[in-house]
Amino acid sequence: MIVCSCNVLTDQDVRSAVKAGRRRSTSQIYGRLGCSPKCGRCALTIRRLMDEALGTTHAASCRGFARPSQILTRLPPADFLAVLRAIFD
Repeated sequence: MIVCSCNVLTDQDVRSAVKAGRRRSTSQIYGRLGCSPKCGRCALTIRRLMDEALGTTHAASCRGFARPSQILTRLPPADFLAVLRAIFD
């Protein structure tokens, strides 16, 4: 499945990059895949895929889905700033 239409990244691309280098931030994943965030809409999905691949979880709402505010507050500062720049640039 395509998770980033700007860079045409698939979920398998992300999982492979995580497993290959045990990346800890979305910016490291973008770098490993030779690209950078554009619009930022994929950052939360990439973070979720990273968490799944690394076996980590974030707090979830009562419906079982992480709230965007919960995920954004747990992003490393560089990733959070990259999402903000992508949205407002």
